[in-house]
Amino acid sequence: MRRFPGILIALFSLFAPSVSHALSSDTRLLSLVSPSALIVAGMDSPPPKELPGSFVLMTHSNRMDLNDVLALIGADSTLSIHHAVFVAKNDIGGYLNEHSLLMSGHFDQARIYKSAVESGARLIQYRGLPILVIQPFARERGEMDDVRWLAVLGSDVLLFGWIPSVREELDRYLAHDAPDSVFAGKLAHLRRDDETWTMVWTPTRNPEIEGVLTALDPRLGELAEHADAFLFGIRYHRQVEFEYEALKASGTAEGAIPESAMQSFVDMRKGSALLPRQNPTDNSIMAHGMVKIPVAEFSKWLEKVSTD
Repeated sequence: MRRFPGILIALFSLFAPSVSHALSSDTRLLSLVSPSALIVAGMDSPPPKELPGSFVLMTHSNRMDLNDVLALIGADSTLSIHHAVFVAKNDIGGYLNEHSLLMSGHFDQARIYKSAVESGARLIQYRGLPILVIQPFARERGEMDDVRWLAVLGSDVLLFGWIPSVREELDRYLAHDAPDSVFAGKLAHLRRDDETWTMVWTPTRNPEIEGVLTALDPRLGELAEHADAFLFGIRYHRQVEFEYEALKASGTAEGAIPESAMQSFVDMRKGSALLPRQNPTDNSIMAHGMVKIPVAEFSKWLEKVSTD
């Protein structure tokens, strides 16, 4: 069983100036996500001023994609990003090396493409769509050696990342595919006011993910360890509200999760509790709960897990 390599959190302080508020999940982007994705995370607004950043789970390659696409689209003075979705999936060797970044908003395709070509990118056509071939950045050689595709679709959708991933997303775009029903069904459990969210499918166990969640609350790590998938959405208010679901695959025994992890969080953190299932007919939900965290405490946790 293979591990997820290079899981880390994202601090979006650098992303904030370009982002405007939108709904938590953009259906146009979700329809492009591969059904075989193992990590999907999204965000739609900058963190509050008192927080150092927002929180999602992503791979190192996802973070490199974010850094590089911001550089590539910097020439667009009209740029507005409404929502971003990060995707990671297995390559043909079974390793979590495929990665892509999907954005919705407003993008000046002509200006972005002109600037990129002048900087050395190559313009090609894929099934009638103009695509930029982006060679590895010189400053990242040895760290990010992937040749990637950048596609601006119309003026409101942008795709960037590993070529096989972007190619599949373009195929889904051209086919007018709907979001994968299983994936969309789970994401429907998110609240519309979640500002960041992450869904991790766990056919393998990952100590890095469990460690990050355990640092927030020990029982979260235990839930993630025994779940087949873990979904959470976060709202950044006077208190940070971290609402989660631990999911199991169909056919998994009801008793697969320890009783200790199913107990209430009330004794551990004021204002936190294990909530009843949002949908009692959905037998895939093993646990659903919320942890409310004071802003100062969340900031300390964010700083700790981002430097560990």
